[in-house]
Amino acid sequence: MDEPSAGRYAVGPAVARFDQRGVERLLGDAGIVRHRGKIEAVINNARLAEDLIEREGSLAAFVWHYEPDAADLAEPQTASTSPASVALSKDLKKRGWKFVGPTTVFAPQVLVSVS
Repeated sequence: MDEPSAGRYAVGPAVARFDQRGVERLLGDAGIVRHRGKIEAVINNARLAEDLIEREGSLAAFVWHYEPDAADLAEPQTASTSPASVALSKDLKKRGWKFVGPTTVFAPQVLVSVS
């Protein structure tokens, strides 16, 4: 499959279409973190996100399944994970996602007020 062209960095569904040639090109790009595992994980996760969106309607709809009980919320700026981020992380890993630990998924949850 040919590598998509979306400027310097592909966005959205274009990431899911990256092939091995795209991975090799990114490994030579001094402007990004050149870790093969992380690059391949982003491509893998983009493909899985497309499947999840097809099944759930949107990524947001899926993430909102993990909205915590208000009693479980930590004081702002005092936590880097939550029971909800641990549960979301475990579910994503079970579905094959990579590099999606509880701290990684916690930040976007906080950003959209899910945690």
